[in-house]
Amino acid sequence: MADTFDLETRDGFRKVEFDPDSFRFRDVRILVDGDRVATLPYPKPPTPYHEVAFNVGDHRLVGVVHLSAGPDGTDLTGLRYDLFADGRSLTDGSPLAEARTAAPAPGEAYPRAFAIVDMVLRIAPAASAPGIVIGVARPGSGLGVPAVIGLVVLMLTAMGLATMIASRAWTHIRVNPARSVEGRTAIGCAAVLACYAVVLGGVLALAVIIGAASR
Repeated sequence: MADTFDLETRDGFRKVEFDPDSFRFRDVRILVDGDRVATLPYPKPPTPYHEVAFNVGDHRLVGVVHLSAGPDGTDLTGLRYDLFADGRSLTDGSPLAEARTAAPAPGEAYPRAFAIVDMVLRIAPAASAPGIVIGVARPGSGLGVPAVIGLVVLMLTAMGLATMIASRAWTHIRVNPARSVEGRTAIGCAAVLACYAVVLGGVLALAVIIGAASR
């Protein structure tokens, strides 16, 4: 479902937006034309469905956010949003009572170890960017401006690629019911580290070759 809705009021169209916490654990804000009007707890397996009522102009609204099941029906990781105006969904016109009935059932608490791996995958690209830039563009490196820019772009692209591959690998490992939480965490950590090591190692080697050729 969309995370942004255009709502027609007596004063014209208003933009209603669901803005989840970037670290995906604290809350989901509801913004109207950029201003916060309501806040929802971030959905988690034990409490996968939340709603909040608020007013915009002449409309009585209810914002809904809930976890979305994966292809196997058990991996509750994504978020779905809907906005109800006067009791009807702006997505498909269904009543609010129907959304409440179809809400996902509470599940087991998400293992803390899994949450740590998820957080690493979210913050690794941003946390590594300054170090990559400083390491490549440090004073006395002897590289010209075009070479420095090219290497920085190459390294940041590689970090994003490594994160994407690691995230896909972790998603498959995390939902494997044949292993314990501890086993999945250990294998997941190893897979994530391997993805970064292989991708970044290959790009570092390429960067060294490019740097040597530019001197």
